[in-house]
Amino acid sequence: MGEVIEVSIISHNDDMAEKVMCFMEDLFEIKNGIRNIEVMDNWNYENTVHLNSLDEAKKYMNSKIITYTENSFEEQIGVSIEHFSDYYRYDFWYNPRLELSADECKNIYSQFVNCFQENLKDGILMAGIGREIFIDFDLNIDDIIKKSHNIDIWIIKKDIYEKCRLKSIEKTDIILI
Repeated sequence: MGEVIEVSIISHNDDMAEKVMCFMEDLFEIKNGIRNIEVMDNWNYENTVHLNSLDEAKKYMNSKIITYTENSFEEQIGVSIEHFSDYYRYDFWYNPRLELSADECKNIYSQFVNCFQENLKDGILMAGIGREIFIDFDLNIDDIIKKSHNIDIWIIKKDIYEKCRLKSIEKTDIILI
């Protein structure tokens, strides 16, 4: 079983899930897989409701946790969406169910970065990409970066980077948008 590639995004926009999931379906060639959409009160899966589409889930965007997964025989993609006071957290994942080489991971990362730079740069405040990542966005920005794990690439809005004086972070790990 391989490591899961994860992308975690903080945004003020409530429309990123569908765009990135369509990108992932194309990238990983997962079409017409088995889909599962759940809406729940918390991560204990209390009051879970199964839905048929992301359009149905949109009415819960500001009050519930939404998870959307799509499975093929060999792979799985998915996203979880949570709304906090003034932003949304999107956690996307790709589970290849086998080991990927470093070059394969870099290629996937590159495709995500290109997608974000070309199509979503106005919506992303901050994002991390890596394998089996951990990011606590409830901290101040310095601690978010210091206490995160397995982040191979940070994508940060340029004005946030400059305002928070994050110049101590290695530029090779950061892409400013």
